[in-house]
Amino acid sequence: MSKVYCDKCLQEIKIRDDLVTSTLAFEVVPYHEDCYDKDLKGAKTFFLSNKPLNGFSGNFSFILAIILAIGWLLFASDTTK
Repeated sequence: MSKVYCDKCLQEIKIRDDLVTSTLAFEVVPYHEDCYDKDLKGAKTFFLSNKPLNGFSGNFSFILAIILAIGWLLFASDTTK
């Protein structure tokens, strides 16, 4: 398993439960849980997604997007005739 380093404090994240991933523009960024809380209060808040990718909210958003995509494929009208 490769080592993961926090984007804020640049230290290795040794405990898996302490890892929080978020998106910064188009890049996935790893944080310690405490560093993530501190970084949200800084200037990066404008570009940093306020919800982490891993966890309930990220999983729920992903499942909802999949359901909407399948529904759109099933119920969208055919525009090519």
